[in-house]
Amino acid sequence: MSAYQYEPLSSSDSFRLLLLQPSASRDAELRGSLLNTKLSDCDFDLIDPYTALSYVWGNPEKPCLMVLDGVDFPITRSLHDALCDMRDVTRVRRLWADALCIDQLNIPERNRQVSLMGSIYTTAHNTVIHLGDLTLDAAAVLAATPRLPWKGVSDLGEKHAAEIADHALRDLLSRTWFKRVWVLQELVLSKDPWVQCGEERVRWTDFCRLLLINVKIARIQDSNGYLRVLADMNKSRNNSMRLPLHQAVQARRGLGATDPRDFVFANFGIVSDLPEVGKYLKVDYSRGVEWTFGMVGVYLFDAVGFEKLIAHAVHVPVQQRIKGLPSWAPDWTYPAAQTVPMYTDNHMSHMTVVGTYHTFTDSPLPLVLGHIGYTVDVIKSVSGVVPFFGTWDRSTYVTAVYEHARTELGKIYRNAYSSGDKYGTYEHISLKGKEDEHGALCSNLGRGWTQFVADVCEDSPEEKQFCRFFAGWILAQVSDKRPFVGSPSRGLVHLLHSFFARTVAGSELEGRRLAQTQNGRCGIVPAQTRKGDVVAYVAGSKTAVILRDADTNEKGQIDAAVLEGLRRRVRPELNSASAWYFDIAEDCHHTVEHYSVVGEGYLDGYTGWALKSPPEPSQIRVFALH
Repeated sequence: MSAYQYEPLSSSDSFRLLLLQPSASRDAELRGSLLNTKLSDCDFDLIDPYTALSYVWGNPEKPCLMVLDGVDFPITRSLHDALCDMRDVTRVRRLWADALCIDQLNIPERNRQVSLMGSIYTTAHNTVIHLGDLTLDAAAVLAATPRLPWKGVSDLGEKHAAEIADHALRDLLSRTWFKRVWVLQELVLSKDPWVQCGEERVRWTDFCRLLLINVKIARIQDSNGYLRVLADMNKSRNNSMRLPLHQAVQARRGLGATDPRDFVFANFGIVSDLPEVGKYLKVDYSRGVEWTFGMVGVYLFDAVGFEKLIAHAVHVPVQQRIKGLPSWAPDWTYPAAQTVPMYTDNHMSHMTVVGTYHTFTDSPLPLVLGHIGYTVDVIKSVSGVVPFFGTWDRSTYVTAVYEHARTELGKIYRNAYSSGDKYGTYEHISLKGKEDEHGALCSNLGRGWTQFVADVCEDSPEEKQFCRFFAGWILAQVSDKRPFVGSPSRGLVHLLHSFFARTVAGSELEGRRLAQTQNGRCGIVPAQTRKGDVVAYVAGSKTAVILRDADTNEKGQIDAAVLEGLRRRVRPELNSASAWYFDIAEDCHHTVEHYSVVGEGYLDGYTGWALKSPPEPSQIRVFALH
């Protein structure tokens, strides 16, 4: 451990700069000192501006040394290489590098300095993005870049443009820097960013002009999405794009960060709603990851609602989640889910739920979401996971017989029409004289669906049970003369038809399972769902949620906190017959049911909070969602 003693920072805008001593040899020992200064002073300094360093920490081990104010200071290999490449031959360089200029072991200072990082990059005269070594591929790209200001982009020609793009895709754009969560803030806020490999550097604007314009000339295939990442980053910089935190964390989730909390904090310098975010959390490395992500979940609940919160949170397997992180709070270390938002039956009118029906427990209790809702059914069996488009052979199921049936059903439904009332809209078709034909055609489609489900199911007893159930369920839909294709079709039948008609990904079925409930319903559930999970609706949500019993050692305290939080609401005025309000009286002792959230779900033919058939008061439950 270094014996270096940092001089304390004295004011709110104080920070440190590294004064890197010159050397004629790249291999010479790194020597420098730290200077305490202020952002306000540096902003007006026209003689000795500083350069901010943007790089990847990489391996956390520190095998290298530099002499800092006469003391040996351990640093990572990546920082050592960046400083050696940036060191001037004759002049002292004023640099800002987070690993050196922030006392990383001083948590209060780290909190303050990370909060200042946006201003540090904004005030810097320029920023050097150090991507690592100068390889042959990197050298080819950087050598081509400086010619652009004096020659038209098209002068490169299609062949040369293709060669340059190939060099970039093979090496530069696949480097770790483009996959780190911090770099977008560093790039967007920098006045004059430069891209550097080894000792060679070019301006970011020229680098992007070379690659993004010439790719169009060369018609390069960007199979890994590297050029799309570069284009998106450059667009964010050019537009000075600021997003609310809930969009920023979603856009950058699953990238790289040494500290998981930085998936949140790395966005604070560029979000548009930082004052609002500050009501929930501030930069604080003394708090655990589970608390930080949990409070972002609370913010998300208030910002976008329960349905979108759950859509962000549910695709991480429970056994891989951060210990102590609520099941409803997103884990930003994982990429965004490939599944699309869950289907809802919007043709039926919903109750207007008036009032606030949730509360959150406070420390020292674990963070729990208390919510009013009701349960609908219990999962009895599930299918295998429905594969994504392109991973299965569509022609096996969509045969000539299938296509003929689909076409003929479309003709039968040609004269379908809709009607509606305050409870919803209804589709009408006439099958007079065509009942048998309709049944035969629907059966042809149903056989393809049944075979597909059987093929995705594994050899477990539960999945075999579901296959038997599903075959019977399809026959029941045929017997009920239910529309199977086109706009008259609805619910799960509509989704099944759409799934087999698609030519691109994007079905609500993909990445999820089909499910049988104890009451004989068929539905869609998350891949992690298992027998015994509960299908429920929380107040104000049109989408079903799948819940699982949760054990807790603090049940009594959590029950009391949840009920007290729900009772602190002000009773609203009801001015509509379609409005719904539920009150928890002081003298009424509701049982609190404890669950963890599995994810979004859907039950065929069931509409949550339907105006036509709202839940009875006796059905209402108080959920404690862990």
